Amino acid sequence: MMVNKPRILVIDDEEVIRVLSEKILTSYGFEVVAAERGEEGIDAYKLALSSPKPFSAVILDLTLGEEMSGRETLRRLKEIDPDVRAIVCSGHSSEPVMADWARHGFAGALLKPFRAEDLVNTVRKAIGSQD
Repeated sequence: MMVNKPRILVIDDEEVIRVLSEKILTSYGFEVVAAERGEEGIDAYKLALSSPKPFSAVILDLTLGEEMSGRETLRRLKEIDPDVRAIVCSGHSSEPVMADWARHGFAGALLKPFRAEDLVNTVRKAIGSQD
């Protein structure tokens, strides 16, 4: 039994991605919080950072609708926590960030549509979990 479940924050403007990610990750023993917009995700991250259960990683959509972009959201998260472990998620494989995610400050990349095992393995790798 995993007593201290890793907490994952999913920031994506597509409801189906948020719901699917939450279901998959929860079934693999993660605790998940989902946010639709960058600002909402930043607020959740700040709150968790000052709690006993901070987030282990953030899955961040590159294009967050009309509001701030995934890159801007990451920049803001890094101001709050320079050690944030963020995974970029996008359906655009031609996006330069997807090809060179580490140089852009991300701990991993996930191309939509993704398979359950790709999601889980990418999260585990980003947080350094081997279980």
